[in-house]
Amino acid sequence: MLNNQPDNYTLLLLNAFTLYMLEYKNPRHLQEAENYLISAFSSIHEKESNWNDKKLEEVYNEVIEKLIDKNGELESSMKLNGFNFDFDSIMIKRLLNPLQKANNTLKNLNKILN
Repeated sequence: MLNNQPDNYTLLLLNAFTLYMLEYKNPRHLQEAENYLISAFSSIHEKESNWNDKKLEEVYNEVIEKLIDKNGELESSMKLNGFNFDFDSIMIKRLLNPLQKANNTLKNLNKILN
């Protein structure tokens, strides 16, 4: 379903939730779940223009609360693997991802032109 609707924040959150529930001991899957979370909140930010940052943070905290409530081992496993739930970090990464992609594109273009 996500292949057909890659910006659907509900599906992105569902994928993140699933990975956090089932694959929380695997660092690669934790990174993938975080990426889904970042994409979901980027999509929410774009699609829900009437939501301010405070509303976005409230929703984020609700999602995290449910994750931790459903999986008591999640937080300790994340800390062990160098991950944590931090709204500000997620929002910064949300802004940095497009910049990193643009930077990589410019690097590749420079290689082609040289």
